[in-house]
Amino acid sequence: MIVEEFLRKHIHLILEKTKDDDTSSKEDSPEEKPSVSGPTTQRLTGGRYSKKLEKARSLADTDPKALMDKLSIKRLTGDPPGAVFEMLVSAVDNTTEMSDVYASPESVDDGYGRKGAYLKIKGDSPIRDAALFLRLTSRGARKAGFIGFNEKIFVEKYEGGILVYTGDEPYTWNAKPIKKKQK
Repeated sequence: MIVEEFLRKHIHLILEKTKDDDTSSKEDSPEEKPSVSGPTTQRLTGGRYSKKLEKARSLADTDPKALMDKLSIKRLTGDPPGAVFEMLVSAVDNTTEMSDVYASPESVDDGYGRKGAYLKIKGDSPIRDAALFLRLTSRGARKAGFIGFNEKIFVEKYEGGILVYTGDEPYTWNAKPIKKKQK
């Protein structure tokens, strides 16, 4: 009986110690939870493409150069955020279809130095369809060879409009960059 109580007590102490070590190591590593400096982006809802977007999707996949010509987009030069911003300004300002849906892009910065383009939606166009069209536009530009950089382009919902930015990971706008662990 005494040995059994002794073993239970020591096992209980060992389990408590490992539990405390686990919680303290999680609290010490700030890389696991990025801190946020302002509003963040949101995911788009899933579902089918609308009939309006199906033609753009087809062009982005089969004839991306024709889509770029239709949107009056030229080859992108310069740093990735600036090039994406210029692509959006060109498409919205030179195309009546785009200017009916989007307000002219605004250049925005997050709290950690990332640059992006914010577009407000005009009229009653669903934000999901508007964002998906911008994704198709960037996909078409990449497939047509109009994008001369390797960074990914992200199109996300942001404060009632759409945010377009470049980076390594999606949904990182206004989030503190996570340091990658050295191996």
